[in-house]
Amino acid sequence: MSSVYLSLSPSPLFNLSLEELLFRKAPADTPLLLVYKNEPCVVIGRNQNPWKEINHTALQQAGIPFIRRRSGGGTVYHDLGNINFSLHMPRASFERKKGTQLALETLKRLKVPGAWINDRNDVCVGEYKICVLLTIFCHVQYVSGSAYKIINTRAYHHGTMLLNSRLDLLGEVLRNTKDTMVGRSVASVRSPVKNISEMVDFEINQTQFIQTLVESFDTMFGGNGNVTTVTEKGLMGGKYPVEQEFVTKSIKELESWEWKYGQTLEFDHTISWEHNGTHIVVEITAKHGIITKCRVFLESGDSGRHYQTALSEQLIGKRYGLLEKADFEDKDAAFIEFLQREM
Repeated sequence: MSSVYLSLSPSPLFNLSLEELLFRKAPADTPLLLVYKNEPCVVIGRNQNPWKEINHTALQQAGIPFIRRRSGGGTVYHDLGNINFSLHMPRASFERKKGTQLALETLKRLKVPGAWINDRNDVCVGEYKICVLLTIFCHVQYVSGSAYKIINTRAYHHGTMLLNSRLDLLGEVLRNTKDTMVGRSVASVRSPVKNISEMVDFEINQTQFIQTLVESFDTMFGGNGNVTTVTEKGLMGGKYPVEQEFVTKSIKELESWEWKYGQTLEFDHTISWEHNGTHIVVEITAKHGIITKCRVFLESGDSGRHYQTALSEQLIGKRYGLLEKADFEDKDAAFIEFLQREM
């Protein structure tokens, strides 16, 4: 018998930890659906570079946190205007298309016209046109983003469905201008997005969408219509061993600098600065969030390019973006502040 869980918590840290708890502890042979909403946040994939994927200035101005999830995939924006779902299945019967088929079936039941699945297994709404590639991109609206996690005997597909999200804020926090940063991390594939509420001339509220999603799940996986609600305080009432300890430990890990930034694969970043008639070039290599190589050059007039040994060496070993506990001279203060802003 399949199971359906609905989280009443808006905390992304709690909900991602709940997802991991169900993934690790639920019976391996049971299909399972978890549904939740998150307060505004940005969620990046496990193998992504937060400095490359996110506009940190916009994020800080909006007071929005970012979280690195434990599964792969690209960067997504969550707020209370979208619905997140997580489909867990036995690995033996897992197919990547089942999660998107579930979302597609839900949209069809809700009479949303023109819903289809693209070649990247995302659910889209819009007319498919084969004549010009640009036309396809112009008329395709991406309404459900998805990612996967497969391990041992369990697998899951999770995604987010845009009902009435702040797309203006989504565009700001996911707009990154670090063109001179390159590395081995997984890069997000940018797609045009649109809310479902903008595509239909009738109302689809969140309760209606969740009910229809559950009905679609029950039809596909043999459910009985029962939904178990989950709260931060009560969790699932001790259904699984060490529920609270597991979630508490998971949240602590997700919040840590070592997880958020320290998981980042090696990358290079070249930064240029014009200051008081001097052209400054900084070439940085960082691995797991720590600067491992650094070269600072000064170019002024006809004097040529000069390597700044002391300043370069002082940056090595510092946490990228923070440059904490660095014994820099007062004359370098403006330069360090500039670096911190650019990082």
